[in-house]
Amino acid sequence: MQPFLCGFPPPIWKETHSRGILEPAEGREGGVRQRQFQHLPEFRHLRRERVIMWRNVFLVLFLLLRGDPAVPASPRRSPERIVSLAPNVTEILFALGAGDRLVGVTEYCDEPREAREIPRIGGFTNPNLEVILSLRPDLVIAVPNGGNRETVARLTRMGVRVLVVHVRRIEGVLEAITTIGTAVGRGEAAHALVREIRAGLDRITAKVSGRERRKTAVVYGKNPLYLAGPGTFADELITRGGGTNIAGDAERDFPTFSFEAFLLRAPEVIIDAAMPSGGETPPDPLAFWRRWPMLPAVQRKRVCIPPDDAPMIPGPRLVHALEIFARCIHPEAFSPPEGTR
Repeated sequence: MQPFLCGFPPPIWKETHSRGILEPAEGREGGVRQRQFQHLPEFRHLRRERVIMWRNVFLVLFLLLRGDPAVPASPRRSPERIVSLAPNVTEILFALGAGDRLVGVTEYCDEPREAREIPRIGGFTNPNLEVILSLRPDLVIAVPNGGNRETVARLTRMGVRVLVVHVRRIEGVLEAITTIGTAVGRGEAAHALVREIRAGLDRITAKVSGRERRKTAVVYGKNPLYLAGPGTFADELITRGGGTNIAGDAERDFPTFSFEAFLLRAPEVIIDAAMPSGGETPPDPLAFWRRWPMLPAVQRKRVCIPPDDAPMIPGPRLVHALEIFARCIHPEAFSPPEGTR
């Protein structure tokens, strides 16, 4: 049995292709394939694009998501040429069975795999207006941020149909799924997907309910220590996963901590979402933390490196994201998968 990075075995997942939702192995029958958490040897060979995305996407999706409420689309015929201006929008469209209508996505949209073949329209914060217009979209779907606001405004002034959704929190994601589903003529599929996600979230929350809330840190940078603070997507995942965010009382969404302040908070669980600036995974991703054996999380072997970017992108992989956090915080609440005992 190979240990997971935080000292407990990896879960086995089955992926429902029609919805793009990852479920535990006992969840469904037929039409699925197994997927495991990355073990360390495999983790070293993650695609360079994925590693770089980990470093960048949480910044653009969390630091810049602000303000604009969802803008409901008026009833019209279902769009056939859609441009997505955010990775989570792209994932939602594929989960609803409308991915084949995408004609343009951002350079960060690499989930699911089919999205990697769609033309790129620029970044999340700097979409290229000319490229978008050249694709002749009948619907552009955006998540508001400081970088794309002018592009969205110009598209609207030019008569392009634009739908803006807000996805900062879990409920916002579920509302966005419903709004997007209605806009693209997949309303029933959207409602079914939301029900499925809610059931999955409730199932995981029930597993950790009543257990001691462990002090948890989600680390996005190490020089200085840069943590997920209050009101963030990661903060909500910590709470639902049975933990208490050690930075939950910070004044900023993403506060920096001196190591002395971090040590005083004594995290019992560390979820390390930081990646090196060069984009390459170091030979020993946990070496940084082994330098600080006085940390409770290090002593108890509860330093976790998420196997993918689901906890960074508020989208239809919510159940998978929450289970990653819950397994890191309360591994004892989950049975090890068959073949790993």
